[in-house]
Amino acid sequence: MIPEKRIIRRIQSGGCAIHCQDCSISQLCIPFTLNEHELDQLDNIIERKKPIQKGQTLFKAGDELKSLYAIRSGTIKSYTITEQGDEQITGFHLAGDLGGL
Repeated sequence: MIPEKRIIRRIQSGGCAIHCQDCSISQLCIPFTLNEHELDQLDNIIERKKPIQKGQTLFKAGDELKSLYAIRSGTIKSYTITEQGDEQITGFHLAGDLGGL
């Protein structure tokens, strides 16, 4: 049975938000070590946004740290631009990884 508190949150968020307690990759993510009270506190400060689109830039080198991104599915590519103007891939981030650091 799902606690009533969680049902209310889903209704208020349009029914599409995933919470740490319900996430399919929760065993791979940082919140894995948190107790239920700590998960509730974390859930209250997490901002859930629409899925990112292919080609969308999340942040650039040198940007101020404003957000961490918990990757639920798909892949995010990190890259740098060489002095010659070529894209050089520096990493791939998979489901369960955090981005934005």
